[in-house]
Amino acid sequence: MEFNRAKLMENIMSLIQQKGLKIGDVEAEAGVSTGYLSRLSKKETDSAPSADIVWKLAKALGVSTDMLIEGDFSHATDNLLYMRNFISRLKYMTDVNEMDWKTITMADVEDALKSGKDSLFFVKERQDGQDIGKTERPRSDFYNASLAEYGTRRIHSMAAPNSIIWVTGSSYFCWIDDKTKFYMIPMGGDFATEDDQPPETIEFYDLYLERWTVNPDLPEGSTVSGKDYNWYALPLCNTLNNAQELAGDIHALYNAIARREYDLKITGEVRAVIDNFMLGSNELPFNEPV
Repeated sequence: MEFNRAKLMENIMSLIQQKGLKIGDVEAEAGVSTGYLSRLSKKETDSAPSADIVWKLAKALGVSTDMLIEGDFSHATDNLLYMRNFISRLKYMTDVNEMDWKTITMADVEDALKSGKDSLFFVKERQDGQDIGKTERPRSDFYNASLAEYGTRRIHSMAAPNSIIWVTGSSYFCWIDDKTKFYMIPMGGDFATEDDQPPETIEFYDLYLERWTVNPDLPEGSTVSGKDYNWYALPLCNTLNNAQELAGDIHALYNAIARREYDLKITGEVRAVIDNFMLGSNELPFNEPV
């Protein structure tokens, strides 16, 4: 494992301070001796922690190993740090199989565009009601809202609400509590970076929460009934403009989820049986038939 030891230690110390932890408690949880982190922080130290110790430190700090090694927890504003910790926690839970992700395929997006139904919150009618027209891009590249057969339907992005946007690959969502879903949507758009230059295709991520809650537009003091509850999308951030510093963290999370999508699915019951066998136990997890 190759990494910058100084950067690693800077991240460790930053996380300890930000989370209000005690160095001794982190060292104890990671299974290293008291003063180990202090010694490792000294410039004259030539030794580097083993991969196992880095993993244990990452677990103790609640982040993934990749983020502890490659991230930057020392130069963030409060909100960026808050989101970085959230993304890092999601990636850690994904890496250790504690998060169940669902997939929204590009075919699902096309179906939503064609159907005219609000099955996906980021597929909407154009507010100006005008036909978007055709695109010069090949149909096989992506499904987007600029194809004529979709009429006034379009992909909506908080990053560029008035631009032609398309989905570039599978989107993913997970439940983070019993009323809230977290979404990662990979998007692309043509943007003019300079006035005298042709548009440039830029890819980015939109992050949303979708929450089952009371209509936020209800007048204050209104009597709330069951019909006033619905799913409402809450924009978190995007890597096109307001979360560029988190682009690496978000891309790492997306890749981790994508790997899980194609991984072998093993139920908890099956895993328990295999674990029992791998540990060499002679006890069967069920009663043999007589």
